[in-house]
Amino acid sequence: MSEGRRQRGGDHRQRAAESSQEEAIGPIAVFRRHLLSRHVAGWNLLIAGSAAVSAGYLFSMRRPLRGSLLGSYQFLFFDSYGWLLDGFLLTRWGEPEVTRPVLRGPVFVGVTFLDFLLNAGGHVVVFVIAGSVFAMCAVLVLVARLLKGRPLATGAIVITCLASPVAYFRPYIVADQLASTFMIGAVACLIAYRERGRPLWLMLGGVLAIVAGLTQYYGLVPFLVVGGWWWVTRLWSRKRDRWLPAVLVAVVAVTVIASASWLAAIPHATVPPHASLFRPTLAMWGFYANIWIYTFAVLVPIVGFLAVTRPRRIISDPLVAGTWITVAVLAVATLFYQWKDFRFTLPVSVMLSLALVVTVGDGSNLGRTWVRRAVLIATPAAALVIALIVSPSNFRKPRLVELRVDPGRTFVAHLVKSRTVDGLGILEACGPVKVVCASWQIPDRIQDDYRRSILETWELVATPEHSPRR
Repeated sequence: MSEGRRQRGGDHRQRAAESSQEEAIGPIAVFRRHLLSRHVAGWNLLIAGSAAVSAGYLFSMRRPLRGSLLGSYQFLFFDSYGWLLDGFLLTRWGEPEVTRPVLRGPVFVGVTFLDFLLNAGGHVVVFVIAGSVFAMCAVLVLVARLLKGRPLATGAIVITCLASPVAYFRPYIVADQLASTFMIGAVACLIAYRERGRPLWLMLGGVLAIVAGLTQYYGLVPFLVVGGWWWVTRLWSRKRDRWLPAVLVAVVAVTVIASASWLAAIPHATVPPHASLFRPTLAMWGFYANIWIYTFAVLVPIVGFLAVTRPRRIISDPLVAGTWITVAVLAVATLFYQWKDFRFTLPVSVMLSLALVVTVGDGSNLGRTWVRRAVLIATPAAALVIALIVSPSNFRKPRLVELRVDPGRTFVAHLVKSRTVDGLGILEACGPVKVVCASWQIPDRIQDDYRRSILETWELVATPEHSPRR
């Protein structure tokens, strides 16, 4: 007995020493410790799989590039033209009479600007987007490791996230994938701050939240909602934290100042009309009912399983509750945004994946082993089946009644069969606005600012010498 007690005491002291050592080292060392551990094959397999998926995205996104991105890249729709135009015109900053029809957030505009500045032909953009896919998976794995989670549960959630139908939009030249990665990274730093107690994590989370907000405004929401809810619960329980409120206020202040400075410094005619498109009405309910059933139906078993086995954790843990509140906030905001586009479900899907990871936590008290394994295996399996064989007639506006079994038209097939397009040839045949409308079934009457973005992008960027036919 005494020998057993000594052994248990030694194990306890070793764990305490390891915990103390982790608290004494910085975020980079903790990242390497938890993500690149040679002793845990399951976690390494997850990271290797995430890297392989990211490499697959990169390969499929680079393959169409010939000459200019605009003249050859397949994954473009009307919003893409605005991001490209803003980046291109930033290379001509200071020249007279250079005014953008619409000015978007500085982070992704900075990515397209760097691509044009280096004359990279789209390679900078596709590297950043593909890298953000890996970073998204790495954040989910890091959070699971911080919470002492299990590879099976985390792997099921990561696979389901990657196989979600909304992944169709990841290779497109828009800022949503990048913003979604930054916003869950910011929340992950909040969790690391709670687990490790080092303010450096909180500051890093604040920086990521600012970057997410300057990529897309909704990117600021998760950090503020989760952090704000945690702060309120600490006040309620009379626990002090001088760092958390200071960082929350600083994040809002810096984002507002940086955004105002960006708008003041860059000549532009208008900004995207986000505020005017928000209306508290259920007019979009029918549209999103189709989308959310199509996207999230496979998650019903795992969500229901966690609701039965982890209700106390969801209610009592402020960070877990905060992630679910954030999912609800983003979903309601999407519902009230009066613009029909499946793409707006992407941040909801990514945030929901993070909420599932933090709810699982260390995986204890998850019911019977066979039930847990059945749910955690069946969920990603169903998601993969849907990703590989089921496709809607229109990915921008999917309808349940139009879903069909057609492996050749799924988002996976769309990515695998990527090809070079002759953008200038299509332009000469029918004009840029007609191209966009025909490709995406958008009515001929689109907003004037989008029309100007498309026309000016082609006029300024898609010059004959950049043609893929040169």
